[in-house]
Amino acid sequence: MPRPARYTVDELLDAAAALLADQGPSAVTMSAVARAVSAPSGSMYHRFPTRAALCGELWIRTEERFQSGVAAALSSQGDPQRRGVAAARFTVQWCREHPHEAQVLLAGADALMLPTTTGHPTIAEVEHDPVAVNAEPSFAVPEAGRVMTGVAFVTVTTSVSVPVPPWPSSAVSVTV
Repeated sequence: MPRPARYTVDELLDAAAALLADQGPSAVTMSAVARAVSAPSGSMYHRFPTRAALCGELWIRTEERFQSGVAAALSSQGDPQRRGVAAARFTVQWCREHPHEAQVLLAGADALMLPTTTGHPTIAEVEHDPVAVNAEPSFAVPEAGRVMTGVAFVTVTTSVSVPVPPWPSSAVSVTV
């Protein structure tokens, strides 16, 4: 019978999110995450064969957690405006309750060096080519959480400050 794992995947991903929030995407390395949880590096490679696998799992877990709440708010009862407001309020609440994961979404898949394979342009591409926005209505599917987060902060709240991360980023800090 194998012995139980001392470090869960969620503990390792939480440590990766904390490193990203504190030091930026480049700080998320296999050895840094292992050090953060006092795990041997073998524990990391047993669960994630590469840094890309670690970052990909962090991105997917964060997007799924965020988007499940947004989807629930958008599919609730009521008129579309109320559902939109509910989704925006959820976004603000979620970001307050999960600041490290909010920083993962703010950084974006591009900062984690994850490939986008949907054929849609990324946000960075759209920022430099406004015509790409009209090319496909769902242009930012790989980064929908990031897009929704920015929209929600601007449209709903007047008292939330989104701090500039302590690491270099192309993301813009907005206080509304």
